[in-house]
Amino acid sequence: SGGNLTPVQTCANGCQVMPPGTNDRCATAGCPFGNGLYCGGDGIGGVTGTLYSCSNGALSVAQVCANGCTFMPPGTNDACAGGGTCPSGDGLYCGGNGVPGDPSTLFFCSAGNLSVAQMCGNGCQRMPPGTNDACAGGGACPSGDGLYCGGNGVPGDPGTLFNCLGGNLTVAQNCTAGCQRMPPGTNDQCAGGGSCPFGDGLYCGGNGVPGEPGTLFLCSGGNLSVAQVCAAGCVPMPPGQNDRCGGGGSCPFGDGLYCGGNGVAGDPSTLFLCSGGNLSTVRICPDGCVPEAPGVDDHCRPPPISGCQDSDFQYCGTGDAIPGDPHTLYQCIGNNLTPVTTCVNGCQVLPPPHSDVCSAVVPGRILIQAGHENTGMNCRPTLVGATGAAGEVSWTPTIAQCIVSRLNAAGFQATHVDANFNCDSAALRVYDAVVSVHYQGHPPCDLRDPKTCIPRGGYFVGTVAQDLDPAFVASQRLAANISRDYGAITGIRRAFNWDTSSLNITHYHLKNNDTLTSPIFHGYKLSGPTPFAIIEAGVGDTGGFDHDVLWANQAGVCLSIALGIIDFLNGN
Repeated sequence: SGGNLTPVQTCANGCQVMPPGTNDRCATAGCPFGNGLYCGGDGIGGVTGTLYSCSNGALSVAQVCANGCTFMPPGTNDACAGGGTCPSGDGLYCGGNGVPGDPSTLFFCSAGNLSVAQMCGNGCQRMPPGTNDACAGGGACPSGDGLYCGGNGVPGDPGTLFNCLGGNLTVAQNCTAGCQRMPPGTNDQCAGGGSCPFGDGLYCGGNGVPGEPGTLFLCSGGNLSVAQVCAAGCVPMPPGQNDRCGGGGSCPFGDGLYCGGNGVAGDPSTLFLCSGGNLSTVRICPDGCVPEAPGVDDHCRPPPISGCQDSDFQYCGTGDAIPGDPHTLYQCIGNNLTPVTTCVNGCQVLPPPHSDVCSAVVPGRILIQAGHENTGMNCRPTLVGATGAAGEVSWTPTIAQCIVSRLNAAGFQATHVDANFNCDSAALRVYDAVVSVHYQGHPPCDLRDPKTCIPRGGYFVGTVAQDLDPAFVASQRLAANISRDYGAITGIRRAFNWDTSSLNITHYHLKNNDTLTSPIFHGYKLSGPTPFAIIEAGVGDTGGFDHDVLWANQAGVCLSIALGIIDFLNGN
């Protein structure tokens, strides 16, 4: 000082000459400033352009520095020059531990590029080279709550995937093919792409499964498929609950019935109708709600049954109350559960005291109901055995299928359903149009005819009463289009008073069954927004005024109804 030299220390291991501008210092047989990273010659032996890891006096090469090695202040790890290296490979580093930055900040180093992973409130803990540094305190998740491979900012086996929640670790999955570290903010995942961290279900991309973070995926047996692209982003849920699209306006597998928590919000013991992203309660399930495969409506679990006794009742196999295949209909015969039929479109569980039934064909956007078809098995007692006019039950299915074929050929999605569609929960979905086809077995009374009730025949296209149909305006437009085309093509006259005189039209059961207020289950009614019309195509029983036209000109009958529906769908 001031040109005068004063002894500072006698160096037992010799004195280390440092570059100009850096103080010389005593050499040491150990690690001069504790365990850490040292340039060769920075208080240790070794090659000058090489970065070493010094641990309790033992040296190992951490990295050969292509641009030279930079001495850092004592207590701060040395680093390769150039600012573009990660001393122990990509991973998490405390600032100053081989990378620049605040020593109380945890950084993610990837290919030499740094980003902040977490500000450490209790300081940053340096780990041995090759193991990620971590925030001190043992109670932190470096990149926030989520999934971490052991050693990637959290302790644990590097081959195990952990769920870090509020600093607490639980094992999510043992990764048979190793654990894959992802960038900060993206969940780590088991390698190999064949795992579902929390079991089969819905996952946002990056939440334990690969994929776009804004997409909701179905993970089943380790196989991923896109469930929905989320317009408002994807929301990861706690482990064991399905992730979901953000914004509260999505139905993961399309409109239909969902148990709460199965891709939609809500109580897991409640069955909801999801329509256009909007949820409404169908019923609370006393025995729990059963999630089904994507595209199949969820349903309430039936109550337990004590024993199997001979009866006419039929049951869906549920694997719980009734053991067996959930797509098979069973019956108790000789006190044994005996398969009756396999339900190709799934089995529909109905509340006691009604038998379960096979579900109808998964419907398209337009439904054509064949009046009275299969009505002997209807869940509504008053409809059982209602076969309609003579010959009607054999005529309506042919006409319904013909209409469906014409609509599908025109590019629409139409489905033929029978008279039991009110017993299928698919009725709760929203459709573009539903039309029920019938004919009369007796002549109507025409109030415009001075000779009232003379058997002159006639057709009528009507709707249910306005107070029963929230889509009444659209239903009226649907009926008007069909009526116009039907009369013009078939030549059958229009009867004018059926709309007010027949409760079979104004209170038709497809728009008049309330499962929420009725103490006895009478079936489901069509959703409010679905337009509905019913056609009494004429007097078609043997000897009826319109019999010959209805039976001999079925092509014209079918064409006219199809054209009326198409006109309606095209906005007329």
